[in-house]
Amino acid sequence: MKSFPLFVFLAVGLALADSAEMWEFPDGRTVMPIPSARVRMVAETVLITPSAQPSSPDDKPWDLMDVRCVFILENITKEPLEITVGFPFESEFGDFYRTIEDEEILEMVKEEWNPGEEVEPPESLRFRAEVNGETIPVEFKKGAANPQEKLLYWPIIATWKMRFAPGERVRLVNAYTTGWDGIGSYRGIVDSITYITRSGALWAGDIGSAVISITVPEALPLPCFSDTLCAAWDFPGLPEIRGRTLTWTYQDWEPSEDISLRIWYYNPEDALLEAYIFGEPDSLISRLDWRRDALYSSFLDVLSQADAILIPPQVSLRVLRNLPFAARGHQFSDPFLSEIFPDGDRKVSLGDLSPQDRKRVDLARSLEEELALARRVSDSLGYTPFLPMFALKTSWSKGDLALFHGDPESESKYLFLLENLGAAVAGKSFKDRGLDAFFRLTGWYIPGKASAYGKLIKSIPAREVNEYRRGL
Repeated sequence: MKSFPLFVFLAVGLALADSAEMWEFPDGRTVMPIPSARVRMVAETVLITPSAQPSSPDDKPWDLMDVRCVFILENITKEPLEITVGFPFESEFGDFYRTIEDEEILEMVKEEWNPGEEVEPPESLRFRAEVNGETIPVEFKKGAANPQEKLLYWPIIATWKMRFAPGERVRLVNAYTTGWDGIGSYRGIVDSITYITRSGALWAGDIGSAVISITVPEALPLPCFSDTLCAAWDFPGLPEIRGRTLTWTYQDWEPSEDISLRIWYYNPEDALLEAYIFGEPDSLISRLDWRRDALYSSFLDVLSQADAILIPPQVSLRVLRNLPFAARGHQFSDPFLSEIFPDGDRKVSLGDLSPQDRKRVDLARSLEEELALARRVSDSLGYTPFLPMFALKTSWSKGDLALFHGDPESESKYLFLLENLGAAVAGKSFKDRGLDAFFRLTGWYIPGKASAYGKLIKSIPAREVNEYRRGL
């Protein structure tokens, strides 16, 4: 598997303490320190936006994100307080790091890493803290690593002191620079960014109000499922989405999960090239079942056996239509087809093909026409905007039921599709023309058969979707 460099990306929530002892997240990551029960977070506003300036000549502007956090904190006691506040980061923040499996090297690094010691932060962090408009000094200390994470980096914690008069409310501002965590392989690229909110559950009471906003840079794709790019966004909760900005809004909030945005995307052409199934077109033709109801299904089986990721159906059918020409050595002028079939050295016309191969071309063309009709039906019913999600998302949960709550028109269409997702995964044939058209566009749906890709999808039971709809 090919790996791309990874940016350490952790944007984090605020922790606070009455002592210097350490506390841990449930997954074992030590943050800082035992939280105080004497200060409440009244409000939190977090804006995560593309950085205006790269931190080094090697950075692209969209690689980095500026984070600005505004917290309103209240001393709920009648006593003056002095507390330690902490923000956890990673020791190689802004630099590259890599996964490492060598236990001996990990143990050597651990021996040299003493939690609690002071450490210099990387310049790219640019972390600062302001209390009531006044910049205050910040120290950085080493934190304890999660032993379950076999990664060659270790956490650091920004800490500072804060004083509160009895019952006082204080405005705290933190700002820093973070980055997208990007990892890639032949199965696509995943860029992600996370803002940790679970630490907010450890303040006194709940968080009165919170607004967390992430703006996706122009260089990262919007959700789409086409012959040139396939992309999906994955995120928790119910953010409002306007263009490239996602905004989560909470009231009386006790956070139980972090805000993490994942953007997965790939180029279908690259995915097909990685499948290595086109070297001998004649061999591929012989492996396919050239009956109308079986051709596309057999091609998906071949792709699955080659461990290829899901390809949009219009791309698959275009390849199938040109496969007989490639088998005769046709030299394609189209850049996409010439990449898939690079060995052609002559011009082959339809008349040069055998009668059997001409029937194969006609079959693939008629399936393309059916798919184009399905697209028109899906467009007319307003289903197509949901296509990237239903085509690429494999793990569904109850939390996904409310994704479009607050938008009655979209919610009704979405829940109707979601209610029938399990049946589509099982290969059920739909009498409803709209359902049949929409699921054919996903690329994994085959009427009358459960495809290898469909079997990867964990859908929400239809009865649970029905129960949710009845409760609206």
